[in-house]
Amino acid sequence: MRGLVLKIINDSNIQLRKIDYKDLEIYFSTFEEEKMDFYLFLFIEYDDLIQISENVDNIEYALNRIAIEVQNEHLQEFKEKYIDKNLSFITILKHNDNSQLFKLKKVEENYFVTKKYLLIYSDSDLSVLQTNY
Repeated sequence: MRGLVLKIINDSNIQLRKIDYKDLEIYFSTFEEEKMDFYLFLFIEYDDLIQISENVDNIEYALNRIAIEVQNEHLQEFKEKYIDKNLSFITILKHNDNSQLFKLKKVEENYFVTKKYLLIYSDSDLSVLQTNY
């Protein structure tokens, strides 16, 4: 899925850079013109997300913490463009049949720190997308 999403971003002429943050695969993206829209993309598997969150109930807090730390450590040059008000955090989450996806729905509801979106997929979903793109 990472390859497909990054290809779409590159094909859209959107600025993209990899963020070195702990052992997570995070990318930052923004438009090259003066738009004030910023995006973080986190590519992660369900089990790894649960591990860094410590449990399924803390996922929202873990994502907020990641967003704050990445902004403070890697994106200070965008502070004057109000990145803290214009940041979307897109988590591309690979799940398996045992994933407890229901509890993840609340993650998108609260955007105190950042607007959060979950793109949840399985291997079969990816096969269909790759065939059509």
